Amino acid sequence: MVLFDISMYSNITNDLALRSVLSRWDLIEKNTSIPFQEFKRAISIILNSIFFKFNDEFYEQIFDLSMRSPLSPILADLKIQDLKSNIFNTLTMYISSYFRYVDDIVLAYPTNLITNILDSFNSYHERIKFTVGYGDDRGINFLDVKLLSDNGKIIFDLYKKYLLILGDFSISSPITLRYTRRVL
Repeated sequence: MVLFDISMYSNITNDLALRSVLSRWDLIEKNTSIPFQEFKRAISIILNSIFFKFNDEFYEQIFDLSMRSPLSPILADLKIQDLKSNIFNTLTMYISSYFRYVDDIVLAYPTNLITNILDSFNSYHERIKFTVGYGDDRGINFLDVKLLSDNGKIIFDLYKKYLLILGDFSISSPITLRYTRRVL
């Protein structure tokens, strides 16, 4: 088993997101009275009107999906679905196990052919690049689960990431206060 990971929001362009939405027009039009061209224009305006504030300065995000937009997770999910369909349709071998959560994908495939899948994923678009993790002889960590292979079966076990904290981050430290002041 191997784990594929992508930094999704910062790599899915607005154009890719728009194409994913529009490719599903046959499903969308059943639930709206908005004509196609108006719908396309509305989605384009939403994707291209993203502003944020940093250090009291306003900026326009001109590239990629916004991490703050409630629409971004949906659009990113659509694009990953498209990518999966596109890549899996070209594979010559059957993938016996495939699990995905947001931008983490774990799948079972012959180890000597993983490079082919990685190359296919990474050739889909110049901005979408995956990394691969092979795990170890005890399995692979996927989210908070350790997936173990045992005679062709997948066994699930609890996995906890180790956290290394450097320094004192008490509630009154300057670093903590900066990030908690708005919450408290």
